Amino acid sequence: MNKYWLKENLKGSLPIKIIIGLVILFVITLMYPTGGSYQFTYTVGSVWTQKDLVAPFSFPICKDQDVYKEEREKAALSTYPIFERNRDSESIQIERLTNLFSQLQRANNLRRTWLKTRRQTDSLKYNEVFSQLPYKLIENDWKILANVLEHQVSIIEVVTELLQSGIVDSSAILQKHTMIAIRTGAFENILSSDKLRDIYQAKNDIREKLESIIADAEVVNLSVNIVGSMLMPNIFFNGQETRRAIAIAQENVPRTIGFVQENERIVGKHERITNEIEQKLRSFQRAQIERGIGGAGIVRFIGNFLHNALILCLYGVYLFLFRKRIFNNNALLFLVGLLILMVAFFAHLSISLDVAVPLQYLIFIPSASMLLTIIFDSRVAFYGTVTMAFLIAGIRGNDYSVALVSLVAGALSAYTVRDIKNRTQIFRSLGFIFLGYFVAIVTLGIQRMDNISNISTELIFALTNSVISPVFT
Repeated sequence: MNKYWLKENLKGSLPIKIIIGLVILFVITLMYPTGGSYQFTYTVGSVWTQKDLVAPFSFPICKDQDVYKEEREKAALSTYPIFERNRDSESIQIERLTNLFSQLQRANNLRRTWLKTRRQTDSLKYNEVFSQLPYKLIENDWKILANVLEHQVSIIEVVTELLQSGIVDSSAILQKHTMIAIRTGAFENILSSDKLRDIYQAKNDIREKLESIIADAEVVNLSVNIVGSMLMPNIFFNGQETRRAIAIAQENVPRTIGFVQENERIVGKHERITNEIEQKLRSFQRAQIERGIGGAGIVRFIGNFLHNALILCLYGVYLFLFRKRIFNNNALLFLVGLLILMVAFFAHLSISLDVAVPLQYLIFIPSASMLLTIIFDSRVAFYGTVTMAFLIAGIRGNDYSVALVSLVAGALSAYTVRDIKNRTQIFRSLGFIFLGYFVAIVTLGIQRMDNISNISTELIFALTNSVISPVFT
């Protein structure tokens, strides 16, 4: 008896009703964005119906965040990668090559002497010099080394010319950029990447130039191998300076595109809102927040809380007067609250996810409306749809368009599902849901003179919602 009394008391307990209501209000209020101001309700293409809006103070016109991000990316891509030329490396490599040819000449002479005399002393001298060679020759190389040494002056000239034009240490950057910056001491030159080469290309260039001088292919091959053993880049990529240059270029991208002076008109009554006017309005709202005008922090939270309370109280009054069975059952009230929270959550996601697609049409209000109809009746579902549509509008910054579209689609979904025993009605409602979305989206699109591409994209997302909602139900 006591357990039954406790169960019935909890089922209709007024404090529990209050707790359920406050929790739902608090959670929905947390879903409101914190970084914006919603003093004005407008969409691009609509007509400004309020009085002329005049700037009470001067403020900059901020760029759209996506545009600003894109310009920063372009600034980074247009920054030339910075390389540094090492002049000492050129002279050192030429000196090393000259010394290498001298060592090879000496080794070749000692080897010939040893082959003639076959004396141990000559063999020791030859082996000593041979062990010090940076490039080791095989038996066949010795046969043509004399011919290589005859062209050592030409070979050194080719290598000198190549080093003067420059050999870079990063071929990947040459492939990505058509122009690069080369610093030599305090001077910087901008060169086409076509005029530079990496080690692999440098060896090929040496081969081509030597082939025009030396007829014997074996001599050319050995010459390229000898040079390649000591050839090194003399122009080095400086990642730190490149990153610094990119950072400076991105910092120099302006965040604003203009300025609105004090007492200048932002938008006039009956004036159509263009993209330019929309930027001014957003910049004005942002300036208000920065100046502390329009409320922020706890004051804004309280305002959003009262906004939601006003909407939900109307639905609560309807349930209290006309659906006492639901109002007096806390479990049913909790179920209704969960459906409202589900819709509010998807509305929150539609503004939180940073994607350039109309996610507002993936708010599954038709699904919630259908569930309310199946569990209760169509009137409870209709009033619930109206309530959820207003909450969506509030979360999305007083977005009237989304509220109207959601209301039309949700109402049609509620009216087309009356009997849970007839499951075919759920899938038949797919067509009616999309019809509601189609009529509302096209109507609003024509009113604000939107282009066909945007309307088509919105309809595709609405169709996705129309398919998912009956299945989800």
